[in-house]
Amino acid sequence: MKGRVDIIVGYPSEHTFLKTTMDKQDSLIQLSVLEAKAVSKGYIGCSKNAQGDETVKAINNVLNNVNQSEQFKAVMLRWLPENMAPTLTPYL
Repeated sequence: MKGRVDIIVGYPSEHTFLKTTMDKQDSLIQLSVLEAKAVSKGYIGCSKNAQGDETVKAINNVLNNVNQSEQFKAVMLRWLPENMAPTLTPYL
């Protein structure tokens, strides 16, 4: 589109979102990095102090509940390309 090769390293859902919002379904391709795990985890960073420790504990408690909800699963699969859904579904 810009007359050069550009890459985006990110999650499949990010790529699909960009293809959809840019209306470039046939102009962009998604490739898997074979060395990467099938499912990548995100991380939360906080200050290394008592408040940071409490923040991480609070976030973990919320995520443990949210991750089990059907709404979370639906959101995680919403922007994921259909061919990638079988890879993520077992982890949900």
